[in-house]
Amino acid sequence: MAECPLLGCTWHLYAASLRWETRLLYRVGEDSPERPKRWRLLPLQWSRASEGTCIEAAGLVCILQALCIAKRSPEKRWRKSLDANWLNPEGLPGKLSAALANHRVRSHGVDGPDWARSVHEALRGGGLGLLRWTALPAGHSQHHRPARLPPPPPPAHWALVLGMEWVGGVGDVWGAAMERPALLLFDPATDPVWGCAHNAHLGLARLQGAAGTSLLRSLDGGSRRIVVSHLVTVVPGSC
Repeated sequence: MAECPLLGCTWHLYAASLRWETRLLYRVGEDSPERPKRWRLLPLQWSRASEGTCIEAAGLVCILQALCIAKRSPEKRWRKSLDANWLNPEGLPGKLSAALANHRVRSHGVDGPDWARSVHEALRGGGLGLLRWTALPAGHSQHHRPARLPPPPPPAHWALVLGMEWVGGVGDVWGAAMERPALLLFDPATDPVWGCAHNAHLGLARLQGAAGTSLLRSLDGGSRRIVVSHLVTVVPGSC
Protein backbone atom coordinates (compact mmCIF):
# COMPACT_ATOMS: atom_id res chain seq x y z
CA MET A 1 0.00 0.00 0.00
CA ALA A 2 1.49 3.36 -1.04
CA GLU A 3 2.08 6.17 1.45
CA CYS A 4 -0.65 8.80 1.51
CA PRO A 5 0.63 12.40 1.74
CA LEU A 6 -2.69 14.02 2.72
CA LEU A 7 -4.97 13.67 5.70
CA GLY A 8 -8.50 12.58 4.88
CA CYS A 9 -7.52 10.64 1.79
CA THR A 10 -9.22 7.40 0.79
CA TRP A 11 -7.37 4.14 1.42
CA HIS A 12 -7.90 0.77 -0.24
CA LEU A 13 -6.64 -2.62 0.93
CA TYR A 14 -7.10 -5.60 -1.39
CA ALA A 15 -6.65 -9.36 -1.22
CA ALA A 16 -3.37 -10.78 -2.50
CA SER A 17 -2.77 -12.64 -5.78
CA LEU A 18 -5.16 -10.56 -7.89
CA ARG A 19 -4.81 -8.20 -10.84
CA TRP A 20 -7.48 -6.29 -12.72
CA GLU A 21 -6.09 -4.08 -15.46
CA THR A 22 -8.95 -5.41 -17.59
CA ARG A 23 -10.85 -8.50 -16.38
CA LEU A 24 -10.24 -9.87 -12.90
CA LEU A 25 -7.37 -12.38 -12.84
CA TYR A 26 -5.90 -14.49 -10.07
CA ARG A 27 -2.44 -15.98 -9.73
CA VAL A 28 -1.94 -19.71 -10.37
CA GLY A 29 0.97 -21.78 -9.04
CA GLU A 30 3.70 -21.05 -6.53
CA ASP A 31 6.22 -18.24 -6.89
CA SER A 32 9.39 -19.45 -8.60
CA PRO A 33 12.39 -17.62 -10.06
CA GLU A 34 12.55 -20.23 -12.85
CA ARG A 35 9.11 -19.48 -14.32
CA PRO A 36 7.08 -16.28 -14.72
CA LYS A 37 3.91 -15.66 -12.77
CA ARG A 38 0.84 -17.23 -14.35
CA TRP A 39 -2.61 -15.65 -14.25
CA ARG A 40 -6.09 -16.98 -15.04
CA LEU A 41 -9.51 -15.44 -15.38
CA LEU A 42 -11.57 -15.74 -12.23
CA PRO A 43 -14.47 -18.17 -12.87
CA LEU A 44 -17.79 -16.35 -13.12
CA GLN A 45 -20.39 -19.03 -13.89
CA TRP A 46 -21.53 -22.37 -12.58
CA SER A 47 -21.76 -24.71 -15.56
CA ARG A 48 -23.95 -27.39 -13.98
CA ALA A 49 -27.32 -25.78 -14.68
CA SER A 50 -29.22 -28.43 -12.70
CA GLU A 51 -27.56 -27.41 -9.44
CA GLY A 52 -30.41 -25.61 -7.65
CA THR A 53 -31.51 -22.04 -8.24
CA CYS A 54 -29.56 -19.17 -9.79
CA ILE A 55 -28.82 -17.83 -6.29
CA GLU A 56 -27.47 -21.23 -5.20
CA ALA A 57 -25.35 -21.43 -8.34
CA ALA A 58 -23.92 -17.96 -7.62
CA GLY A 59 -23.11 -19.11 -4.07
CA LEU A 60 -21.19 -22.10 -5.42
CA VAL A 61 -19.31 -19.79 -7.79
CA CYS A 62 -18.33 -17.62 -4.81
CA ILE A 63 -16.91 -20.64 -2.95
CA LEU A 64 -15.18 -21.83 -6.14
CA GLN A 65 -13.57 -18.40 -6.54
CA ALA A 66 -12.37 -18.43 -2.93
CA LEU A 67 -10.78 -21.88 -3.37
CA CYS A 68 -9.07 -20.86 -6.63
CA ILE A 69 -7.62 -17.67 -5.16
CA ALA A 70 -6.58 -19.15 -1.82
CA LYS A 71 -4.94 -22.25 -3.31
CA ARG A 72 -3.75 -20.55 -6.52
CA SER A 73 -5.15 -23.47 -8.46
CA PRO A 74 -7.24 -23.98 -11.64
CA GLU A 75 -11.00 -24.13 -11.23
CA LYS A 76 -11.23 -27.68 -12.64
CA ARG A 77 -9.58 -28.93 -9.43
CA TRP A 78 -12.65 -27.93 -7.41
CA ARG A 79 -15.75 -28.01 -9.60
CA LYS A 80 -16.58 -31.71 -9.21
CA SER A 81 -16.25 -31.62 -5.42
CA LEU A 82 -18.61 -28.69 -4.83
CA ASP A 83 -22.33 -29.16 -4.28
CA ALA A 84 -25.19 -27.43 -2.46
CA ASN A 85 -23.99 -28.81 0.90
CA TRP A 86 -21.14 -26.30 0.81
CA LEU A 87 -23.68 -23.46 1.06
CA ASN A 88 -24.57 -24.38 4.65
CA PRO A 89 -22.95 -21.57 6.67
CA GLU A 90 -22.42 -23.83 9.68
CA GLY A 91 -20.61 -26.49 7.67
CA LEU A 92 -18.68 -24.26 5.26
CA PRO A 93 -15.72 -23.48 7.58
CA GLY A 94 -15.07 -27.18 8.12
CA LYS A 95 -15.23 -27.96 4.40
CA LEU A 96 -12.87 -25.08 3.59
CA SER A 97 -10.44 -26.16 6.32
CA ALA A 98 -10.35 -29.69 4.89
CA ALA A 99 -9.76 -28.39 1.36
CA LEU A 100 -7.23 -25.69 2.20
CA ALA A 101 -4.27 -27.15 4.02
CA ASN A 102 -1.98 -24.56 5.66
CA HIS A 103 -4.77 -21.98 5.80
CA ARG A 104 -6.57 -20.55 8.80
CA VAL A 105 -10.32 -20.69 8.25
CA ARG A 106 -12.48 -18.95 10.84
CA SER A 107 -16.16 -18.14 11.27
CA HIS A 108 -16.99 -14.77 12.84
CA GLY A 109 -20.05 -13.34 14.53
CA VAL A 110 -21.48 -10.27 12.84
CA ASP A 111 -23.45 -8.79 15.75
CA GLY A 112 -20.68 -6.47 16.94
CA PRO A 113 -17.96 -4.23 15.47
CA ASP A 114 -15.15 -6.81 15.67
CA TRP A 115 -16.13 -8.63 12.49
CA ALA A 116 -15.00 -5.65 10.39
CA ARG A 117 -11.63 -5.79 12.15
CA SER A 118 -11.51 -9.51 11.31
CA VAL A 119 -11.90 -8.69 7.61
CA HIS A 120 -9.14 -6.10 7.84
CA GLU A 121 -6.78 -8.56 9.55
CA ALA A 122 -7.54 -11.24 6.96
CA LEU A 123 -6.75 -8.90 4.07
CA ARG A 124 -3.54 -7.72 5.70
CA GLY A 125 -2.55 -11.36 6.12
CA GLY A 126 -2.96 -12.05 2.40
CA GLY A 127 -6.38 -13.64 2.76
CA LEU A 128 -9.99 -12.93 1.88
CA GLY A 129 -13.50 -13.30 3.23
CA LEU A 130 -16.82 -14.87 2.30
CA LEU A 131 -19.90 -12.92 3.34
CA ARG A 132 -23.43 -14.32 3.56
CA TRP A 133 -26.30 -11.85 3.40
CA THR A 134 -29.98 -11.50 2.62
CA ALA A 135 -31.71 -8.56 0.97
CA LEU A 136 -34.66 -6.88 2.64
CA PRO A 137 -37.71 -6.35 0.41
CA ALA A 138 -38.30 -2.86 -0.96
CA GLY A 139 -40.24 -0.70 1.46
CA HIS A 140 -39.26 -2.90 4.42
CA SER A 141 -39.89 -1.31 7.80
CA GLN A 142 -39.28 -2.75 11.22
CA HIS A 143 -42.11 -0.63 12.66
CA HIS A 144 -44.88 -1.43 10.16
CA ARG A 145 -46.06 -5.03 9.89
CA PRO A 146 -49.28 -5.53 7.90
CA ALA A 147 -51.83 -7.93 9.38
CA ARG A 148 -51.24 -10.76 6.93
CA LEU A 149 -49.17 -13.87 6.59
CA PRO A 150 -45.43 -13.12 6.58
CA PRO A 151 -43.66 -13.50 3.23
CA PRO A 152 -41.24 -16.39 2.74
CA PRO A 153 -37.68 -15.69 3.90
CA PRO A 154 -35.51 -14.07 1.22
CA PRO A 155 -32.79 -16.23 -0.34
CA ALA A 156 -29.30 -16.00 1.08
CA HIS A 157 -26.45 -14.69 -1.08
CA TRP A 158 -22.71 -15.27 -0.83
CA ALA A 159 -20.09 -12.75 -1.96
CA LEU A 160 -16.31 -12.59 -1.78
CA VAL A 161 -14.74 -9.89 0.37
CA LEU A 162 -11.77 -8.82 -1.74
CA GLY A 163 -11.02 -5.43 -0.22
CA MET A 164 -11.74 -2.62 2.22
CA GLU A 165 -12.05 1.13 1.79
CA TRP A 166 -11.91 3.89 4.37
CA VAL A 167 -11.06 7.56 4.82
CA GLY A 168 -8.31 8.83 7.12
CA GLY A 169 -6.40 6.69 9.57
CA VAL A 170 -2.73 5.82 9.32
CA GLY A 171 -1.88 3.62 6.36
CA ASP A 172 -3.38 0.16 6.53
CA VAL A 173 -3.37 0.10 10.35
CA TRP A 174 -6.77 -0.51 11.93
CA GLY A 175 -7.79 2.30 14.26
CA ALA A 176 -10.42 4.71 15.48
CA ALA A 177 -9.23 7.38 13.05
CA MET A 178 -10.78 5.44 10.18
CA GLU A 179 -13.93 7.03 8.80
CA ARG A 180 -16.66 5.57 6.59
CA PRO A 181 -15.19 2.05 6.37
CA ALA A 182 -16.67 -0.19 3.71
CA LEU A 183 -16.17 -3.67 2.34
CA LEU A 184 -15.40 -4.15 -1.34
CA LEU A 185 -17.27 -7.24 -2.53
CA PHE A 186 -17.26 -9.41 -5.60
CA ASP A 187 -20.83 -10.68 -5.96
CA PRO A 188 -21.10 -13.54 -8.50
CA ALA A 189 -24.78 -12.71 -9.01
CA THR A 190 -23.84 -9.25 -10.33
CA ASP A 191 -21.97 -8.50 -13.55
CA PRO A 192 -18.22 -7.86 -13.09
CA VAL A 193 -16.85 -4.38 -13.71
CA TRP A 194 -14.08 -3.88 -16.26
CA GLY A 195 -10.80 -2.85 -14.69
CA CYS A 196 -12.03 -3.29 -11.12
CA ALA A 197 -11.54 -5.99 -8.46
CA HIS A 198 -15.01 -5.55 -6.96
CA ASN A 199 -18.55 -4.95 -8.17
CA ALA A 200 -20.29 -3.98 -4.91
CA HIS A 201 -19.65 -1.62 -2.00
CA LEU A 202 -20.97 -2.38 1.50
CA GLY A 203 -20.91 0.52 3.95
CA LEU A 204 -20.32 -0.62 7.52
CA ALA A 205 -22.14 2.25 9.23
CA ARG A 206 -25.55 1.10 10.39
CA LEU A 207 -28.51 2.92 8.94
CA GLN A 208 -30.55 5.10 11.26
CA GLY A 209 -33.92 3.53 12.04
CA ALA A 210 -32.92 0.09 10.76
CA ALA A 211 -30.49 -1.38 13.28
CA GLY A 212 -28.58 -4.36 11.96
CA THR A 213 -28.93 -3.48 8.29
CA SER A 214 -26.39 -2.04 5.85
CA LEU A 215 -26.59 -0.47 2.43
CA LEU A 216 -25.13 -2.52 -0.41
CA ARG A 217 -24.34 -0.44 -3.50
CA SER A 218 -23.51 -1.86 -6.92
CA LEU A 219 -21.04 0.07 -9.04
CA ASP A 220 -23.71 0.80 -11.65
CA GLY A 221 -25.65 2.98 -9.20
CA GLY A 222 -28.11 0.46 -7.75
CA SER A 223 -28.54 -0.10 -4.02
CA ARG A 224 -30.44 -2.30 -1.59
CA ARG A 225 -30.65 -2.74 2.14
CA ILE A 226 -29.29 -6.06 3.41
CA VAL A 227 -28.69 -8.01 6.60
CA VAL A 228 -25.33 -9.76 7.00
CA SER A 229 -25.61 -13.14 8.71
CA HIS A 230 -22.22 -14.88 8.43
CA LEU A 231 -18.58 -14.09 7.74
CA VAL A 232 -15.86 -16.64 7.06
CA THR A 233 -12.21 -15.58 6.61
CA VAL A 234 -9.47 -17.58 4.91
CA VAL A 235 -5.85 -16.60 5.58
CA PRO A 236 -2.67 -18.41 4.44
CA GLY A 237 -0.59 -19.94 7.22
CA SER A 238 -1.17 -22.57 9.87
CA CYS A 239 -2.86 -21.82 13.20
